[in-house]
Amino acid sequence: MTDTNDHTVPILSLLAGAAVAIAILLLAMPAQAQGWAWFLKHIHPTGQCASGREIIGSIYWDGSHNADGTRFRPHGVSAAHRTLPFGTTVTIHNPKNGRSLSVPIKDRGPYIAGVHKEGAIDLSLGAARALGMTASQYVCASY
Repeated sequence: MTDTNDHTVPILSLLAGAAVAIAILLLAMPAQAQGWAWFLKHIHPTGQCASGREIIGSIYWDGSHNADGTRFRPHGVSAAHRTLPFGTTVTIHNPKNGRSLSVPIKDRGPYIAGVHKEGAIDLSLGAARALGMTASQYVCASY
């Protein structure tokens, strides 16, 4: 006769392994995937901007057209800002690696609750890659 609890131990081991895997995935997720509230609580300005102002740089890659009417090219170099006029060129400096890039404002956004409209910029995937960004972070912006 077999005991009905023979399967309990393997199931508990499987559940414990799944819980560990989920915890590892959550720790490895980019800040924006965990939510802006998490980002604002855990990621802080670097204080390394010699010129310009330190703002949140996020990455966007979705959409077909920019707010200025041009076609959005995710792998191209462009940016979105809530208030700067379209066509304004912004120089972005990544304080983590020293890379800099000038990007034109072609779109509107980002809209991050709790962040002043001047305090963030969305960078196209191409611009973010050129700057060496893999997730949202603080960047230096001059305009």
